[in-house]
Amino acid sequence: MEEASSSDAPAADPFFCVGEKFSSFCDLEKKIKNFEGVHLVQLTRRDSRTLEAAAKRVPNRVIGAHAELKYYEVQYCCHFGGHVYKKNGSGNRIHQSTVKQGCQAGLKAVLSKDKKYLEVTHFSNEHNHIVSKAVYDHLPRQRRLATEESNKVKSLLHVQANKKLIQQHIAKTTGKVVTLKDLSNVRAQMEIKSGDHNELEILVKELSEIEGATVKLFHDEKSELSGIFFQDNVMKCAFKGYPEVLMVDATYKLNKFRMPLYVLLVIDGNGLSEIVAIFLTTLETEDAITKMVCSFKTYNSSWINTRVVMSDKDFVERTVFQREFPSSSLIICLFHTLRTFRREVTCEKLNLRSGERDHALELIEKLVYAKSEEEYDQNHELLIDCGLRNVIDYYNANWHPIREQWVECFKGSNLTLGETTNNRLESINAKIKSVCTRYATLPTFFRHFFALLSCLRNERNHITVMDLVKRKIVCESSPVKQYAEFVTPYAFRYIQQQSSTEYGPDEFFVETEDSSLFSFMSSEGRLLLSARHCCCKFWSSMNLPCRHILSLRKKLGLPLFSEEIVAERWKRSYLQHVYDVKSTEAESENSLQIVAIATETVARTLSQHEKYRKALTVSQKLASLASEVGMSEFSERLKVMMDLEEAWLQGKKPEIIFSHTTIESEDSPDVCSTEVVVPSCGPSVQEDSHQPLEHNEPVLHSTENIKLPPILKKRGRPKGHEKTVIGLPSKRLKRKTGGVSPLPFLKKHPVEREKIILSWLVEAEM
Repeated sequence: MEEASSSDAPAADPFFCVGEKFSSFCDLEKKIKNFEGVHLVQLTRRDSRTLEAAAKRVPNRVIGAHAELKYYEVQYCCHFGGHVYKKNGSGNRIHQSTVKQGCQAGLKAVLSKDKKYLEVTHFSNEHNHIVSKAVYDHLPRQRRLATEESNKVKSLLHVQANKKLIQQHIAKTTGKVVTLKDLSNVRAQMEIKSGDHNELEILVKELSEIEGATVKLFHDEKSELSGIFFQDNVMKCAFKGYPEVLMVDATYKLNKFRMPLYVLLVIDGNGLSEIVAIFLTTLETEDAITKMVCSFKTYNSSWINTRVVMSDKDFVERTVFQREFPSSSLIICLFHTLRTFRREVTCEKLNLRSGERDHALELIEKLVYAKSEEEYDQNHELLIDCGLRNVIDYYNANWHPIREQWVECFKGSNLTLGETTNNRLESINAKIKSVCTRYATLPTFFRHFFALLSCLRNERNHITVMDLVKRKIVCESSPVKQYAEFVTPYAFRYIQQQSSTEYGPDEFFVETEDSSLFSFMSSEGRLLLSARHCCCKFWSSMNLPCRHILSLRKKLGLPLFSEEIVAERWKRSYLQHVYDVKSTEAESENSLQIVAIATETVARTLSQHEKYRKALTVSQKLASLASEVGMSEFSERLKVMMDLEEAWLQGKKPEIIFSHTTIESEDSPDVCSTEVVVPSCGPSVQEDSHQPLEHNEPVLHSTENIKLPPILKKRGRPKGHEKTVIGLPSKRLKRKTGGVSPLPFLKKHPVEREKIILSWLVEAEM
């Protein structure tokens, strides 16, 4: 065996020397691994030939070789070795890089002549790049996690632990350098591959494991998934017990298909929120939402007892709930009402000055908070007298006809349970977004949603059980003490507040001869009431004894406590009953129902989101077709698309003309050229907006042929992205405007304003 030179380390290190022999390939790999750790280099197997492959070419040289040797010859090179990369492109990709630097370090081992060893025939440890521990630790092989470590990381990522904290934990426990990109790759491996049809099959399988689940899958005529409806037995029991008020809202960007999530919510007798159904849909159309609402009604017969449906003004298909819940009143959330006015009553949209806009919003705010119909009429007259014609026309066209849905005095006559906003639902949506990752796959979204749902139910059950076993401590002298043991703690707080205000007996006036009906003048106007009923806002919205009824019963000498003036939903016994039913139904047998209902696509006006989805599908196919041809034809197709883009950017209506040219040659095929032409006067296009058609829905019982909708990419920038946090123009915007912030016309110097006005009339040279 040849002795290795020791003139300088590490090139002359005796770790490897030419002629060194190894009795097995495992011994060689162990020594290479030790060599890498000591010298902080990484060797990669570059070329090799196994004994089986060599037996086909040189059988005489491998006969009798031991199987432990595995290779006839094997060559290792430095991680930075290999041929130097030469760029042959056009130079458009300026951010390309490579680790291949032509490093000559490495070793080669071949089968010895006696066929018993792997013998080193070449070894070099001279590198043409930096060799350090920092470089070595950041190489991919050193960053790679072992199987056990990877499983721990996956379990942490599964519960959505912070990646930065995971990175720090790995560095402390293993000493490895793991980047955030590595953790993102691990998470990506956990996700289902994009476009995999198994995603829907996995979703169906997981939903089938939920006890008492009801699932409906909707698809269009192209067998593309268009909606998912979900409800379990606990949700059904919650709605059956408390169907009076139904809150509806949608939240977005929770799955990679951009299917909005609609959440339906009720309030139980203890004032806690309860999700009663959810559904996803690709199209926010009247027809699509109607099918979802009809599915909800099919599995919940208590919908006829719903008195109020609360949503926001921007809700796409409010008319669906008006039509499908004919006995219910539609209420608009107070917060969304004020926000819509702020967005619509602007200087740009209604051609207002700043002071006029502020004055109009002040009048509209008084209309929103009007306590009586007389106060509303007075404020409406003030709005008309202000003379802001655009504001008046907008208000009378969009808001005045539906004033019963958003003005406080009109909303108070409905059973709203004291709710004026959708804040409960907004809070639920915020919790969903805190748990469910954005743009997730459908199985991942439902896993995260069910985890949140389980958490919310555990918290709600704990509060309910504790309130049922505890008793409210009330002062002995309290006139409403008996209500504490009869109603839920949530309802008792309202009764206590009402009992704190008393009215004298002289403030009530008899209206009937039998003294069964009285009148009372309050801030809400003249109220008619009896010992069991009142017309005030509190009684109408809560169905609990108000201060007027309590004062009247005291005047008439009746006991303040009466079971007849408390709605069934607020009784402690009813809360116990509903809780027991939900607990029993949650443990019932699986009653999963999965059906695929094909829906027809009818001609109608599309929303911007639906237009984008359809255009994206076509543009993706165009990109695929353009890339499948040769370079010359690709350039022609790309030019056609660029011409079309340029015409659309200029607001023109181009036409595509196909010209077919025949070449007089036996071997030459016909040529078809395409040209984008912008006509001087294009034909007018009229959108077709038909009403949804009534049709019988064909029901399928298999998901094999259902395709997932196309994945929508993230697009657009958030509002205000051109300003800093404080509201000043960003540096990027300043660079676009020559380093200075643009001044409004009125703030420019008079001389400069005169020049600008003059430039509108004559050419600059004059």
